[in-house]
Amino acid sequence: MRATFSALAEAPTGSELIFSYIRQDFLDGTNLQGCAATYRRFVARQRLWTFGLHPDQVPALLADYGWYEVEQAGGPEYTASYLDPIGRDVRVPDLERCVAARKS
Repeated sequence: MRATFSALAEAPTGSELIFSYIRQDFLDGTNLQGCAATYRRFVARQRLWTFGLHPDQVPALLADYGWYEVEQAGGPEYTASYLDPIGRDVRVPDLERCVAARKS
């Protein structure tokens, strides 16, 4: 992750970036968001998800590489902003969050 952000630090001012991350409290098992089976599969068994953040850590992480947060959305915000308007009735848990960022 840090190698990727180091490379992105060279992006021109005004560049835009969208990425998602898994919440750290999901990875450490303290807040499973009602997704215990997902935790068992991707964290405990397959060990695919190993890096996480707390939502309030994102601005500082971005700033370290010359970016700033424009928007951050978890399940409820994502659903209200993007799925409800197009009539999609899909449950989006808050374990994964989406971030829109811009290069300073």
